[in-house]
Amino acid sequence: LCMARLHQARLQVRWVLILLAAGVEARSCRFRWSRPLCSLSCKVGLGRCHGSMHHTPSKRAPPTEWSMVRLYDDGANSHWDTISFPFTTGGEIGRMTDRLPCDGVWLRWTAGSYDYKWHTAPRRQLIATLNGHVEATVGSGEKRRFGPGDVLLAEDTRGGGHCTKSMDGVGRWSVFIALPEQGCWAWLWAKPTSRELFLLMAASV
Repeated sequence: LCMARLHQARLQVRWVLILLAAGVEARSCRFRWSRPLCSLSCKVGLGRCHGSMHHTPSKRAPPTEWSMVRLYDDGANSHWDTISFPFTTGGEIGRMTDRLPCDGVWLRWTAGSYDYKWHTAPRRQLIATLNGHVEATVGSGEKRRFGPGDVLLAEDTRGGGHCTKSMDGVGRWSVFIALPEQGCWAWLWAKPTSRELFLLMAASV
């Protein structure tokens, strides 16, 4: 057992030295000695973060849309996809999409030991990662990794769901933005807006 662990440690050190010798520059992923293989593999593209902010837009060619990873379901299983929100206005302050309605915002912290087994998203939501790295896996075994600045659209509210775990052992700060349910009848169970409440009160007078 001791020899097996020693052999495994030697392999890890060998890979660390190889990746360091490659002269890889850090991008959005922060190197941590607590998880050297995870950090370095992310930098060279082996399991790299698949969020929206990995490729920095060119200064000469401003982006025309905000693209991000989408997690959705077919009623039984969860799947990965991409989705884009076009920029519709622009000026000195930058470019913006159309207004996205939301039902609430949650500020969240999770421990570095976070390892949440099969679950679905409680609602349609945007998840913005502020620090740390997490990896999510769907039923097919396909994985996506998200790092600082990445945004995920999570819509797999049914079926088998996905697994999520921390990759670097640090506490993670994130922002959850709840989105309204889609569909022509979604308004029946959605939280009423202030205008809808006003109209109900006016109609009852």
